[in-house]
Amino acid sequence: MKKLLVLLFVPLFSFAQQEVSHLQLGLDFYEADLFDKSIIEFNTSIETETTNNDVYYFRGRSYYQTDDYINAEIDFTTYLRFYPEDTASFFYRGYSRLQLLKYKESLSDFNQYIEYVDDYSNAYYDRALCYYYMSDNKDTLLLAEQDYTKAIELDSDRSSYYYYRGKCRFELYDYENVIPDMDFVIENNPQDTFSYSYRGYSYKVIGEYEKAIEDFTTYLSLRPDNAVTYYNRGDTYQSLENYLLSVEDLSMAIALMDKSDSSDVYYYYFGRAFSYYRMGKYRLSIEDYNKVIEVSKTSSTPLYNRGLGYYYIENYPFAIVDFNKAIALDSTQLDYYYYLGESYYFSEKYDLAK
Repeated sequence: MKKLLVLLFVPLFSFAQQEVSHLQLGLDFYEADLFDKSIIEFNTSIETETTNNDVYYFRGRSYYQTDDYINAEIDFTTYLRFYPEDTASFFYRGYSRLQLLKYKESLSDFNQYIEYVDDYSNAYYDRALCYYYMSDNKDTLLLAEQDYTKAIELDSDRSSYYYYRGKCRFELYDYENVIPDMDFVIENNPQDTFSYSYRGYSYKVIGEYEKAIEDFTTYLSLRPDNAVTYYNRGDTYQSLENYLLSVEDLSMAIALMDKSDSSDVYYYYFGRAFSYYRMGKYRLSIEDYNKVIEVSKTSSTPLYNRGLGYYYIENYPFAIVDFNKAIALDSTQLDYYYYLGESYYFSEKYDLAK
């Protein structure tokens, strides 16, 4: 670790002065957490007094404390021109830039800070957030995960570190390792709804369906208006072949869904249509597949599945149309040809059945 630079501030005012300087007043207000007042005094100091460069640092800290990250970034940048190795300014400017969504610039500041101070967990956590939010590939997500892990090594009691590492692992499809991270979060904050969602989905993917349902149910007890979680629980019930409960949940998801989102329409109606089909409720299944096909003109699966519904209610002409359309979109599926042939056969079109 490089040697941490220690700055010695010049005296703030002379003992010969009878009046307290605006810089000193600003510092007094700063120490009293009266940041709006400290900013006013620091402004006056810059305008009327011989400039002590420290004023930019403390005004920057005051802006930082009032969430005025634009002006905080400006002041820390000014201060770093005078003291280009001041580690604290890199950290606070990095955080300000993070809040301003300037992820690359923020990342650069945290790199500079960590080069001097390699044992401060928040720096790794904040740098990980930069990697996470600018992530456009697996490599940057892995860098974020590494930094969250380092932050946890330095401070193992912070739930937020585990939560975001779990989110990284979720997006890396590392579902088995999502679960222990969300375990920690839930143990320390049982009201954290999103942790139940991430853990529940992870259980679902690895086939632990009962645990998944338990987590989705807890989530819905805390946020009963979430369509996605009803969908996920309904899909999990479907995996357990409990089609009645699957239909109930998927119906709730449909009632709550964003109807302007075609992906919601596709998945929610598709899921319920399949459960209806498995229950032998072919006409209801067909109605739901109609909704799916309205928003997806290029997928062969809903056409094939609707064709099966028509096939089982012995509406062979409609089944033939759907199977032919499905084959036109995907000619590699042997089942499509089999049921098309069956439909021709039962329609007594024996030549076409061959």
